[in-house]
Amino acid sequence: MTSIDILERATWSAYANQPARTQTAIKFVPELRRFLQAQLPDYMVPSTFVVMPDFPLTPNGKVDRRALPEPPRVRIQSEAAFASPRTPLEAQIADLWAATLSLEQVGIDDNFFDLGGHSLLAAELMFRLQEQFDVKLALINLFMSPTENALRYTFLKAFLISNKKLFKKRKSTFSLGLVSR
Repeated sequence: MTSIDILERATWSAYANQPARTQTAIKFVPELRRFLQAQLPDYMVPSTFVVMPDFPLTPNGKVDRRALPEPPRVRIQSEAAFASPRTPLEAQIADLWAATLSLEQVGIDDNFFDLGGHSLLAAELMFRLQEQFDVKLALINLFMSPTENALRYTFLKAFLISNKKLFKKRKSTFSLGLVSR
């Protein structure tokens, strides 16, 4: 059975008849996301869906875009379970990701681009990382490692290189979450 056959089945009429019901929305959004991911390139799949009983219309019958609600600023439901930051450094970086994406929380295994990130927000995130930690990362690093967990090793290497003087001056224990001496 193809995804087109699934769409044509009568089960979709249940979604159309009562789209605002919470249980229906919980089932519908992941199904719709999977269908769109199978049919469209990744960059065309919306990062957020808002289920509404109907669209607000202007007096001449067009969709009133100004009256549409703001999408929720919460982490999207994904197949991966939420993984919270384990170290203070990871928590600081996760806070920067959340602030950049205008989300309440971001897990270390959440994909930046799946959460609504794009090239301009990626550049903003790299700028914020540079400002807060004095670490310069190339933008390509985020495209190659789009999760905080994957980007962590590149970030820590750049952090250690840019702060060599700090480590030469201090002989005491210093922990970045990966290696402790």
